[in-house]
Amino acid sequence: MTNTIDPRNADSTASLDELDSGVGWRVLSGTDIVSTERITALLDEFDRSFAERAFTPAERCYCDAQANPPQHYAARWAAKESFLKTLGEAVPKVPTTEIGVEREPTGPRLVLSNQASEALTDRLRAAGIDTSRADLSVCMSHDVTCDRALAHVVVVGPTVDASASRRAEPTAEQGGDS
Repeated sequence: MTNTIDPRNADSTASLDELDSGVGWRVLSGTDIVSTERITALLDEFDRSFAERAFTPAERCYCDAQANPPQHYAARWAAKESFLKTLGEAVPKVPTTEIGVEREPTGPRLVLSNQASEALTDRLRAAGIDTSRADLSVCMSHDVTCDRALAHVVVVGPTVDASASRRAEPTAEQGGDS
């Protein structure tokens, strides 16, 4: 799986100077909440076929190694649904197996296949966001006592016009060399 928008890319993160400079920024977000009981029922009813159709091999390996696998599957399902909501499509064209969640020391990270990455890039362009400087993040939580998992995905980036104006070379009329 590849991810063209890498939240670890220092160039994609806004500096305080940029935020104060009047550069236009846009935010896309999606949130989803999932019943752990519902995921448990799907895993029980369809055995491994649900997990294989909905989750990446790495996600299945991680979740199955946990003390309460359905809780972790539910959080990942919520993350996938949250990502799909950022695309703004009534009927998503990206299968959930094309969206993965990896656990890193700093927290969860979305890993997108080429298909998911292209769908996000198309959505960013349609929203006027500079795809080369967009930042993607995911936050997940689960609570066994209330039987719920929650995820929130945020994509933030400067608008294309703002990014282009910051990178544009001055013309003679703007005070540049002629």
